[in-house]
Amino acid sequence: MFWADNVAKQIIEKFGERREYVIVTGTSMSGEPHIGNASDLIRGEAVRIALNDLGKKAKLIWVSDDMDPFRSVPLGFPEEFKDYLGFPVSMVPDPHGCHESFARHYELLFLNQLKDLEIRPKPYFGIEMYRKGMYNKSLRKAVELRKEIMKVLNKYKKEPLPENWYPFNIICEKCHRISTTKVVTCDGIEAEYFCDPQETILHKKYIVRGCGYRGKVNILDGNAKLAWRVEWPARWAFLKCVCEPFGKEHAAHGGSWDTGKELVKLFGWEAPVPVIYEHIQVMGEKMSKSKGNVITIPMLLEVMSAPEIKFWLNFGKITKAKDINLRDLPLHNAFEFDKAEKIFFGVYSTNNPREDLNYKRAYEISTNKEFHRPLNLEYDFAALLSQLFGCKLEKVKNVLIRTGHYQGNGETDRRIKLRLKNAFNWVQKYAPENYRLKGEGTKVELNELEARQFRELMKVIEEVEDSEVLQQRIYEVARIGDVKEFFRKCYLALIGKGEGPRLANLIIALGKKEVVKRLGRSLE
Repeated sequence: MFWADNVAKQIIEKFGERREYVIVTGTSMSGEPHIGNASDLIRGEAVRIALNDLGKKAKLIWVSDDMDPFRSVPLGFPEEFKDYLGFPVSMVPDPHGCHESFARHYELLFLNQLKDLEIRPKPYFGIEMYRKGMYNKSLRKAVELRKEIMKVLNKYKKEPLPENWYPFNIICEKCHRISTTKVVTCDGIEAEYFCDPQETILHKKYIVRGCGYRGKVNILDGNAKLAWRVEWPARWAFLKCVCEPFGKEHAAHGGSWDTGKELVKLFGWEAPVPVIYEHIQVMGEKMSKSKGNVITIPMLLEVMSAPEIKFWLNFGKITKAKDINLRDLPLHNAFEFDKAEKIFFGVYSTNNPREDLNYKRAYEISTNKEFHRPLNLEYDFAALLSQLFGCKLEKVKNVLIRTGHYQGNGETDRRIKLRLKNAFNWVQKYAPENYRLKGEGTKVELNELEARQFRELMKVIEEVEDSEVLQQRIYEVARIGDVKEFFRKCYLALIGKGEGPRLANLIIALGKKEVVKRLGRSLE
């Protein structure tokens, strides 16, 4: 069973029949969003579709944790942003000056990027949730059950929490920091606090100090935020969450998943069905802003379609790290996506029913059954055509008709244009050298047998129209001599390098007259 279908089955078994099943995801907006931020949403969307396919109504929610403190200054930001360390990110100014805050700028940017991925969750913004009172019952319950919460948390701590610990943080009324305040006492509505001037370390390197202010606030007026390990299960309860995808670090022994599973019962709910996934790597390393290897959603959309990106993250074991190498990923993933598409439409099989099912469901969920026929245009062939004709659809269609690749309608034409664009961007920015055309080929040295092969090939090209027949005849000519060397010299003569796409497709794309001219140069 495909993983998302298995999760959907577990949800129904655990929570029974419901009017609507709620899947929740969350992100702490620390700067420019990247593809890792979309991982839980892509998996959450897969579960939503799987529930829909079982006839169940389901909703995907995205929570921006914008009450979290501003813990580090992103690379390239002005030096003065250090003054905002420890503030809720929703109270840090927008460095671009176009939105009300740092958080709102990147929240809206991320939501627009999700639309480009064809994912439209219902958004909730942390600061608004607190100001509107969505957490109020949870705040009061957390104060009431403070000792019970401490017992659960202390089970997994080397050093127990102090007896005067409270399960929330307050925004200082004077300096606006949330990471430096200490609660002195609270009756469930009002809390006394002070802003501790002692050093607080953020992100293991930034030192911040409180302003020393002492005050009293109503915690139900948006001035307080639950501690993360309490906030997470509280949110599951009042949102009626039945499923949440998250990275494996939360599921480590003693992590927030272990404590959350116990604490959620104090809020009158059950732990959701988890979707635990491994994080995305870049060329074998952790994606990190400090390493400068962050891959954004727009970067991937330049070289892959939205369904292809979702297929990449949904196919296979999601507990295994997905690795990005833009030199290889777009081409290899397109090959797998196209294979899945052919299996879905019944024109290909791996002859392994279980494998076919995984391909089919990964494709079906990643496209949401958007397409009505296979594209039938390989990514590497699109890379070649885009270099010869740009993204001029009619010229490309003429070639595809001759190679037998075109079964057209408006849907097919739109997909051809997008694949041409993606493949062209890939060739220009990331592709290995052997995928890039080099002028009009080169004159090659031929021995007597090779010269005979070239002449035979030129005759075949004049005689044959069908691409499959042409490829078959090319191999007949190649077998006269050294097959590998024959193909190498053909590619050198035609495109100036020793390898390339399927030779029959290349010949049809270049045109008979041009191919004969380029081959003929080596016979002069």
